[in-house]
Amino acid sequence: MTILSKIRILVTDCEQLAGLAVVRELGRAGFTVFAVGCDAWPAACGSGYVHSYERVVDPWLHPSRFLAEVLGCVRHWNIDAVLPVGEASLVTLLRAKQEKERMGQLICANEKGLALGLDKIKAYEQARVCGVPVVDGQVVEPHDPLPFHCFSDDALIARTSNRWCTSGIYQKGKSWILNNPSELSALHAELECSGERYLLQKCRPGRGEGAFFLINNGEVKLWHSHVRLAEIPWWGGVSARRKLTFDEQLKEWGERLLRSVQFDGIAMVEFRRFQELAEIGAQPKSEQACLVEVNARPWGSMALALHARIPFVSQWVKLQMGVPSKSRRIQAHCAAKQISQPGKKQLVCTSFYPGEVRHLSSVVKSYLSGRIEKHRALSFIKRSLKVLLSPKTHFDFFVVDDPRPCFVQWANVVVLSASGFFRRAIALFSRNLSLLFRIDALMLSSSRRALARTTGKRILVVCTGNRCRSPFVEQLLKADMAQSSIQVCSAGLKVQESNIPERFIGVFRRFGLNPRSHVAHAVCDSDIENADLIVLMERSHWWQIFFKFGFPAVRKSILLTAIDANEYNLKIEIPDPYLQSPWDAEHTFAWLHSLVQKLSTQIQEIHRLVDYEF
Repeated sequence: MTILSKIRILVTDCEQLAGLAVVRELGRAGFTVFAVGCDAWPAACGSGYVHSYERVVDPWLHPSRFLAEVLGCVRHWNIDAVLPVGEASLVTLLRAKQEKERMGQLICANEKGLALGLDKIKAYEQARVCGVPVVDGQVVEPHDPLPFHCFSDDALIARTSNRWCTSGIYQKGKSWILNNPSELSALHAELECSGERYLLQKCRPGRGEGAFFLINNGEVKLWHSHVRLAEIPWWGGVSARRKLTFDEQLKEWGERLLRSVQFDGIAMVEFRRFQELAEIGAQPKSEQACLVEVNARPWGSMALALHARIPFVSQWVKLQMGVPSKSRRIQAHCAAKQISQPGKKQLVCTSFYPGEVRHLSSVVKSYLSGRIEKHRALSFIKRSLKVLLSPKTHFDFFVVDDPRPCFVQWANVVVLSASGFFRRAIALFSRNLSLLFRIDALMLSSSRRALARTTGKRILVVCTGNRCRSPFVEQLLKADMAQSSIQVCSAGLKVQESNIPERFIGVFRRFGLNPRSHVAHAVCDSDIENADLIVLMERSHWWQIFFKFGFPAVRKSILLTAIDANEYNLKIEIPDPYLQSPWDAEHTFAWLHSLVQKLSTQIQEIHRLVDYEF
């Protein structure tokens, strides 16, 4: 047994591609690797390098439960070190480490490096201090005036950083593309109410590039760069296909930025290269690379470094654990440089699914919507086919010494494709039934009958998560019926979090409501039995109520849109604001408010008549 095989390492987030690359590299180096993830059967759990795999909850949704389950695995497997791959896993375990929880050694960057890697705005500000090029922009604080002066002919992109919410959930930073001042106004109002600051920059299309580093005690041990050849979607996003390079300019900028905070660990410094124009309509003057963000953890394109045999993670773990490192790994790094030089073969890495499939899907959708021309769409398709059919192309999920994860991934693709096909078939069948037998019209007429025969004394409002629509309707109804004896409550069919999202706190307050008083509640049998009237938001809620609680529950259920809809206007669903942009969410809440006013009027009239008859 070697020294490395005695070291037992737990890798988190093995449902991610980065998790698979980390498992393979540590296994190749000789470590004993254990894995956890939030999927039942991720590709990484099929790796021959994984000693054991355990499923845990999603750290984005349930950080406290995730921590408890990971600590249980640490004790059960007698783990020496934990290497978190995802951001939510990293910050959750880092908090536990600061609270002296027993988990062995936590493999992560130093404190200043993590602060730079987890905060996009801090990375932007630090880059400006260091002289690293960034896209023109400004940081907008919660109480700053609206920055309308930023608008020109170009669209803007707004970004927020990851942060802990008051509910104890680690919230992922978001990005929005703003096309006009009204969208900026809606976003600013939402973020001002939640107390978030954001970075506002011009939206510059271009190709993604990155520089990757292993830094120890201020010395760059390993590095390389890459160029994104395809992204999801095609105009910019997640990497789908990439080529290994060694760009000295990117290295200089990335190293300058990381050294400014005494970074120690592994990092990806992401750039976007765009064509700079001398004036509108002129020929490109030059290509300029600007900083996007810093990632201080294992990155998704690490499969490229794995194929090039650049051992970022294994060398990093050896340095963290105090294990002597052999020089042949550095020699492999030097050999990898040779394959990116002119005249040598180019190391290209891709994946069939989700990489190339989703990339081409975005191309086809753009062509059908008229966003790109036919010849450009065909060019994208031709390049993808050329790469997929080339025997020199490397794949993210397939390596010769560990082929099983590739077959597991293909099995997952088959299952996802089959389930997607059946969902679309059922949706199409439902739409056809709606056209042939007017199911939507039947739902509306049933809603009107339920509303006509109710006493309206106990009202239950139901939505999916009981965090946006149903608490909003509940509190509006309570405010309108404060002088009556009508009881109103709300519940959700699939509750995952307990509090109203931070981004909607201001919306509730603008309507005179108290969002902090609400705690999400899952609908149960007693709620259904006690209710005289059940108010639903979507068609799917109707069917879920029917299959879970039976026909008596449906008889007293109404769709809220039945107040307005008629046989000529079958718009019977209220979309979930949580999934919408700020400006669309504003319209949805305004629509809910108008519907509730009409419903309140009808229910109070029914209640008055019932009391009069009694």
